Amino acid sequence: MPRLEFFIVARSFAADKFTNRLSLFDIFETVQPIRFPAVIPRMVAMSAWHYGNAEERQEQFQATVIIKMPGPEEDVIINTNFENPGILHHTVAGVSNTIVSRPGTIEIELKLNGEHQAFHRIQVVEANDKQIDDGSLLYPGSNEQQEAKAE
Repeated sequence: MPRLEFFIVARSFAADKFTNRLSLFDIFETVQPIRFPAVIPRMVAMSAWHYGNAEERQEQFQATVIIKMPGPEEDVIINTNFENPGILHHTVAGVSNTIVSRPGTIEIELKLNGEHQAFHRIQVVEANDKQIDDGSLLYPGSNEQQEAKAE
């Protein structure tokens, strides 16, 4: 069975298809909304798997990412099936427009063939409308509110 090298959740990534080099951008640790509900436009859960012997490189594996929100939202489950003839393999699970409805912890779990491998936790802090909006989150209804103010 492959060994987990890393598991990181970020806003985006870039991969060089010729060298297999990865760049992860804006790793999630904390979400600081100005109000609730807020929307995280994009999250990618990236994992790297290292293979040992040649026999296990021919096996089929399933990586599962489970996203548990602090609010009433349902869990998001993403399955990725893979095999790799090489020594290192990356899996990417992406999710768009994740709604955050309250403070707490977003818990993202990684499983391999149903067995727990790692967690990545993101802390969602209390909403604070006095802080500067850095533009990293979206807010439902904010476009209509801005258009109404302009008229």
